Amino acid sequence: MTAQVAGDEEPGEQINIQDFLNFFEKRIKIIGTECIENSDIESKSGLDILSDLERVLDDQLKLMQDINKMGNVQREALAALEKDEKKAAAIERKDKFNLEMKAIEKKKQEEAKKRSEMVHVKIGKPEMFRSKKKVIKKVVQVVKIDEETADRQKYLGNLDEEEAEAAQKPKK
Repeated sequence: MTAQVAGDEEPGEQINIQDFLNFFEKRIKIIGTECIENSDIESKSGLDILSDLERVLDDQLKLMQDINKMGNVQREALAALEKDEKKAAAIERKDKFNLEMKAIEKKKQEEAKKRSEMVHVKIGKPEMFRSKKKVIKKVVQVVKIDEETADRQKYLGNLDEEEAEAAQKPKK
């Protein structure tokens, strides 16, 4: 049996189908021995080997799908862990910032306290103040007057003051 095949061969080249099937079966057995764990490959036909390969590939595909599902779960868990890690880092940064601000505030308070306790020492020429007017303290003298003099001042007035005034006035 021969057939004309399109492809890599030259156009119009005839291929023997039986030789092709034999070649194909040999290749299937080589692949089967590499992929299938059973050693009775030599006794099976090409179709049995292909069905076994299909079964192995289905199992492998299911395994890959399970791994992919587990990967999705792991990705979700990993995403949740990363989110928690970011939150923890943000809280840590915020706490660190608050501690720094408290330290700065404490420094400012200490500096303000030092400034308030500092004694101001003037440097340079002393200021010149205007001289103050002399303050004269009034001295109150207690004059003891006997009764006779008090009565005379009461009825006649203070004659001593009038005499003193008259003495101070210039005579005309």
